[in-house]
Order: sequence, then structure tokens, then C-alpha cells
Amino acid sequence: MGPSGSGKTTLLRVAAGLLRPQRGMVQVFGESYPLKTARPYIGYIPQNLGLVGNQSVLTNVLMGALPHVGTFQSLLGRFPDTVLGAAVKAMELMGIEHLRNRRVWELSGGERQRVAIARALVQRPRLLLADEMVSDLDYVMAREIMEVITGLAREMGITLVMVHHDLDLVRQYSDTVYLVNYGRVVATMPSRELDREALWAHLR
Repeated sequence: MGPSGSGKTTLLRVAAGLLRPQRGMVQVFGESYPLKTARPYIGYIPQNLGLVGNQSVLTNVLMGALPHVGTFQSLLGRFPDTVLGAAVKAMELMGIEHLRNRRVWELSGGERQRVAIARALVQRPRLLLADEMVSDLDYVMAREIMEVITGLAREMGITLVMVHHDLDLVRQYSDTVYLVNYGRVVATMPSRELDREALWAHLR
């Protein structure tokens, strides 16, 4: 959590290997930059979800396998049966298998969130980074998506790091909270200790 412009997205992009730190050292799974062997196992869901709107749900979900599939195969749209099976299973887990042939632009906001999560699951991530992925959803849908993604993370042993602005969501679904301000982590605390007074004390 942190104010707009405090560096939350930059922090996720550095951890994902998409940005090189200007100074210091960053390690993911014990590997320093450039992240050659670790990068395929780091899932990243940007705030805009990064989906291809004019492609089908299945095609978007299969994109999660690109780090593990040869470039030539992916360009031809040829995926091994194991990858296709993983994509179908991910869609079933997210309750969107019946939408597999629909174009993403036709889907609701909540359905698109589920496509993005299914795509990340196909990648077989050990670390999943999500940037305000429920910020555009209503109260009920945001909690439904949070229930799904946190439940899957615990079940599959995935470390989940998310950027949020909603204090209630953070308290309900997170274990540890990192408060970011002016490009630095200014406080770390269990989510149960987070309240508006703590936010004000560290982020003013």
C-alpha cells in the first residue's frame, strides 16, 4: 500500500524482472539480475491486465505458457497437449471454461480478471505479482476475485504480492503489509495491525 506515485508499480516491475534497478541488488529465488532461470516462474498481472481484447479467452490463457514454450511453436499457435490441458484446467478453476471461444473484449470486468488469473496459473508461477487488479471492480466482485486468487495461492504454494488501495481488502486477505512512500518501504506489519491511524502515521 502507498500513495499514488510512491513506487508500488515500479517495485513490482523490478521484482518481475521488467525493470533493472538503478542501484543496489535485487534477488528473486536467490538469483540476481538478469533473471534468466527465475523469470519464467514469476507471474505478473498489470493493472490493465495485459489481455489481448480481440483474441479468444483460450488464446489469452495460453499466453501464460510462452515462457516455457519455444518461440517458433508459439508463433504458429502450436502448443503441446500438456499445455492445452493446463489451460483448460486453469479455465475450469476460474469458472470460465464455457467462455473459451469468446473474445476478451466481450467479457465483463470480473470475467477478464479471471482470464488474467488463469493465464498466470498456466505459467506455473512460484511468485505472482498483481498490480491493483481489482481496483475497477465493485465491492462484491472485488471480494469474489480476492477469495479466488488468495485461495489458489495458498493451495498451490504461490507467493502472492499485490498492490492495493482498499484498506478493508488488505486487512481481510493479506498476511503482511508493506507501506511504500517516496520510493521506500517505510513500514512492515501484520495485516491485523493495519488501521487508518497506522497509515496516516507512516504515509503522511
